[in-house]
Amino acid sequence: STSTPSSNVSRRSTFYLDNMAPQDSLLNRGPWLKLEELCRSVAQVADEVYVVSGPLFLPEREKDGLRMRHRVLGSPPSVTWVPSHFFKVVLAERGGVSYIGCFVLPNGKCDDDLSRWLVPLENLEAAAGLIPFPDALTDEAARDALA
Repeated sequence: STSTPSSNVSRRSTFYLDNMAPQDSLLNRGPWLKLEELCRSVAQVADEVYVVSGPLFLPEREKDGLRMRHRVLGSPPSVTWVPSHFFKVVLAERGGVSYIGCFVLPNGKCDDDLSRWLVPLENLEAAAGLIPFPDALTDEAARDALA
């Protein structure tokens, strides 16, 4: 990290409460760290890199159907919901070609093999209710090739 004013502003902006979600230390120090290192490696060789990440609140499958169960921190009425999963989407462009990786990891102990957590972009869009790069992947054929 450099000490330029713009980098200091960027670094400080990561500590705003709207940019935080409780992440299990086993995820944060393991696979999530590995994923962040992967993003930095991609940034070294790509012309452009865009990264979107965030929390997910996904249901658990039980024998009688799906159930929403999530931990909370604090005491009612002031509680913070703990996400069940986190996602990270990496869009890299090099030589006019776009590459995308979409990862969804459980918020806890999980396998360090990042290939286990790759998911089709459409699955994340459905689960999160958002489209990470709406303007970058407008061609349906390109979206299919990258997913």
